[in-house]
Amino acid sequence: MNGHALLDGQELITSAWPLYLACASVLLTSLGALGVGAAGLRAPLAAPLRGALVLLGAGALGLLPALLPLLALPFAGGGEGHTALSAFAPLVVGETAAWALTALALAVGLGLAWMRAWGPGAPISSVILITLAAPGLLGPVHGAWVAQVGAVPTLELEGPPVMHLGRTRSGTPAQRGAEVLWDVNESLTLTAAAPGPLTYHMAAHRGPVTAMRAVALTVGRELSDPALPLRVGNAWSWERTTTRQDHFLFGILSSKHVDTAPAGTLEVLSAPQHPGLRTFTLRWSPAAPVPAEGEPEATAPAPTILEVYAMEGTIRVLAEGQPEALVHLDEEGACALALFPGRRCTCAPAVSLPLAGPTACSSGPRGAGSALATGLFAVLTAGLIIPDTGGGSVLTLVSARQGSGEAAPLAQQAGTAP
Repeated sequence: MNGHALLDGQELITSAWPLYLACASVLLTSLGALGVGAAGLRAPLAAPLRGALVLLGAGALGLLPALLPLLALPFAGGGEGHTALSAFAPLVVGETAAWALTALALAVGLGLAWMRAWGPGAPISSVILITLAAPGLLGPVHGAWVAQVGAVPTLELEGPPVMHLGRTRSGTPAQRGAEVLWDVNESLTLTAAAPGPLTYHMAAHRGPVTAMRAVALTVGRELSDPALPLRVGNAWSWERTTTRQDHFLFGILSSKHVDTAPAGTLEVLSAPQHPGLRTFTLRWSPAAPVPAEGEPEATAPAPTILEVYAMEGTIRVLAEGQPEALVHLDEEGACALALFPGRRCTCAPAVSLPLAGPTACSSGPRGAGSALATGLFAVLTAGLIIPDTGGGSVLTLVSARQGSGEAAPLAQQAGTAP
């Protein structure tokens, strides 16, 4: 039971001194009431009814401040997030309970003081008891102040959690989930001075509560993968070649079919600037599938828009969570493009094209299920027809256009960091 709490991944801090003072008041007021009772034993019992009325009245009035946290709730700030009262519930309950015990001890002491005839002893004892109990009022008052805070915002740093070396960004946090904006630290400027992790501590406060969150940023050099140069205006076009070879009469005769059709075009549209980071907007426009003979023309699938950034010799897709590399090397050293899942590409620069790009992306051999179906079909036809079990299709880079807009510097070796 202290002034620290964790809520939605951020630390909340408030003062625990009101609780400590309330606990001290319980002890001192209780000792004071015992002292009054012991001192009054030497005086005659003159007004027991008066003492009982003082005890009941003081007890009723003393317990009213314990309701302050509940009375403050209608004035609390709204929002979707958790409230400060829920985060500090043990602390507020402790402060309120401590004051309730203090009020009861005060009421008992006052009742004992006023039920006996001992001259000025009753007023003097009352002043001493009230003085000992007064600091305990800070408990429910602080609890009401915490309850009035209401919803706690989630602090977020605007922009992606990555920065390019040498760039700057504002460190002012954004607030989510609370209708009332909290006071935040003055706007800071974050500078990516060296590659590696960069931690920024955000803080905001309202009333007696301070919210803190540490945000981890990654700083890296803006170096792109030469396998896919990032420059505004660059474009690459691929065509799909599908080869099928069927065998007849136990493989004596064969029939080969080669189908070629456009596969799609990848373009670099723009280079938006984010806080501390430059990204590139890519558009992958797949071609419409070639209809079979006699069928109507098919509609091309909707384009895919990707926002990527270059860092340490890789191209990464800007997204929540762990960024995915757009171009990467697989375990066997072949190049792979995330737009073509399941395909292994050749990323060596093409001599006949003005810029590099994945030149040949093969889908690889067909799976065991396809081979089993082919074998079953051959058995059923007594080997007269053996369908193709070949290597699928290949995407070949057929054209590339070099743009003239903004460009990311290239690393030294494709698919690897420099």
